[in-house]
Amino acid sequence: MVKVRDRVAIMLVFDQIVTEEQVSMAWQVKEKLQKEGIKEPLWRVLTAFPDVNSEMVFAEAARVYGFEEARISRRKAVQEFQYARQHLDADVWERMVELRLFPVADVEQQHTNRMRTVYASHDPTRHEVQGLLRELEDTGFELRYCPEARLLDILVEAFPQNDQYHNMRAGAPKLPGKLNDFLTAALATREEHVFADGAEVKPAGPLGEQERSSLINLFEDVLVEAVQNRASDICLLPNAEGKIEIYLQIRKQLKRWKVVDAIDANTLLTLIKRDIVRFDNDRRDQTQKRLIQRWINDELVRFRVAALPASQDLHSESIVIRVLR
Repeated sequence: MVKVRDRVAIMLVFDQIVTEEQVSMAWQVKEKLQKEGIKEPLWRVLTAFPDVNSEMVFAEAARVYGFEEARISRRKAVQEFQYARQHLDADVWERMVELRLFPVADVEQQHTNRMRTVYASHDPTRHEVQGLLRELEDTGFELRYCPEARLLDILVEAFPQNDQYHNMRAGAPKLPGKLNDFLTAALATREEHVFADGAEVKPAGPLGEQERSSLINLFEDVLVEAVQNRASDICLLPNAEGKIEIYLQIRKQLKRWKVVDAIDANTLLTLIKRDIVRFDNDRRDQTQKRLIQRWINDELVRFRVAALPASQDLHSESIVIRVLR
């Protein structure tokens, strides 16, 4: 492994959020970025890797740099979002959306009896975030950490008619500005071509954006359904017709919640593994596990997602999700 002085990257490896191999590859990408005049910490480069849980990386970075996690009242935050959009210049608001930086509450300063605004971002360490806050606030503010998924959920709730915000929530996380484009190009150079019988194996064609968003929303809906029904587990199992059946285990009884007829099992499972949970989609013969978390009904709920290899009875993988409270 390369010699790393990045405190966040070291803690990510220690907590088994990333592997040493991923850190080594990120170091190579970081060097390419430096040649383009872009300086970014190693840990932030890791957030662009498709097989890394970026939300866990941002959370670790916020903890290492001492940013408190924002305690958000959803109702109050929606009001703050709407007020900011109404009273700020359009270009300032767009910068806030791009940086995922939003006002979420007001607090009283100790010893002064003055109110100051609490802002939240999934990446509060970013210089652009702090620079924009200095432009907005000259009387003091508090900057705290909040998971990107929760901020986008509130953004959609505050502006339900805005398709752009819905697409942000459904799409894969992106870094702001041109950095994401540079990282995408740099990462593309490390991709390896897979060959079988002397011919290149090409990946399946991408899903349409509307279809992809619909399937991601379906996955999020079943998480909410499981929490609201106090289910202990969620099972996504392929049936004989090659479709996915979704089951909830409630009070030790496995109840079928939905059959996904619109798409075949392998396509849906690949989408979940690659785009949502960030598993290694090539490791189809091994069990993979990963923790994810979501804000549901103002409660942070963790889920342990396991992708199970295909068996003789099931010609496709299956996914089991344990609800952790």
